[in-house]
Amino acid sequence: DSTLSVPTRTEVIFRIISKVFEADFSSDSDLVAACQLAQVWVLSCAAHMDKYIPGIILLIVRRLQTRAPKRPRARTAVFKVCAACLLVNSPLVLLTLEAQQATDKLFQLWFHDIVAGEPSTGPSGVPEFTRTYFKHAADKKLCCIGLSAILGVPPESLPASVRNGLGYMVAAILTFLFDLDRLIFNAQNGKDGGETATAATAGQGGGEDDDVSEGNKGSKAKTLQELVEEVEDEEEEDATPIASPIDQIDEVLFFSQVLEQFKTRQPAQAATLLDAALGPDQKACLQAVLASVPIRMSLRVQAQEKAGQEARAAALAAGSPSAASTLMGAGPSAVSALMGAPGVEAEAETAFAS
Repeated sequence: DSTLSVPTRTEVIFRIISKVFEADFSSDSDLVAACQLAQVWVLSCAAHMDKYIPGIILLIVRRLQTRAPKRPRARTAVFKVCAACLLVNSPLVLLTLEAQQATDKLFQLWFHDIVAGEPSTGPSGVPEFTRTYFKHAADKKLCCIGLSAILGVPPESLPASVRNGLGYMVAAILTFLFDLDRLIFNAQNGKDGGETATAATAGQGGGEDDDVSEGNKGSKAKTLQELVEEVEDEEEEDATPIASPIDQIDEVLFFSQVLEQFKTRQPAQAATLLDAALGPDQKACLQAVLASVPIRMSLRVQAQEKAGQEARAAALAAGSPSAASTLMGAGPSAVSALMGAPGVEAEAETAFAS
């Protein structure tokens, strides 16, 4: 509210983000900071973002076309901003991408990064796959919800390329959901809840400063910028996650709701697309996800009831019966409002450059 109360503040925020995205001298670290600002701004001021979403998407497209970030956390941050915009207004994002003829290339690159990584070994010697991008639960959740929002868009508002690729969209969402489930499993079994890239994938994620000029061939010394970025990467691993309006959204319930909307609107097309795009393992994963919905709904209701009871008890303890009465009659939560809103791997590393 304080940001929106002064119109010039929103313009200043957009100019700051624009300068970082467009400046030739901005590093991947600068880009991460700008993306974090954009993400918080979009999600926190969702009802007032229609004016700025096209501009934000244009910044993303141009940055990917001219100087696509190489460092994993920077590339992840860019797509998280795109996911935030999709959650707030998917039709507007898709319309902007179509106007720039960038829809196919953006989603190809995004889907490539979702599955990029290397095999690894999990607890008890179980084979796993270490992701290069979207390593943390917060990364996966936001992108999962953002992509899911596309399924809630009416068919007539979808570009043909997106409409024909919805099956692959579901496959990407299932990858995020599977990874999130694995993170929880690893955390419960004493393994680090985050995903750490292997040495090989970490080497692939260097920024522009990783290149060695002809005059410096053979030099093993790290530049100051590289040392700074290494420290920043370590700090990011230990950083406290930023509070977000989507924290209370259950990604599985959100996905199942929009998927059901998609199936209801286009039953024949949905069946065909899902059958063609999903492999046996993905179909099994989809069935497991949908089977978990009743349990998750029950747990959510219990959590909401408990939160309500605690709030009423706190209000009564503070000597405010009227406050307790107000809480008892409170309307639907922001989560319900959000969840009710309408809302392939590709060899595409150089897609934008081409």
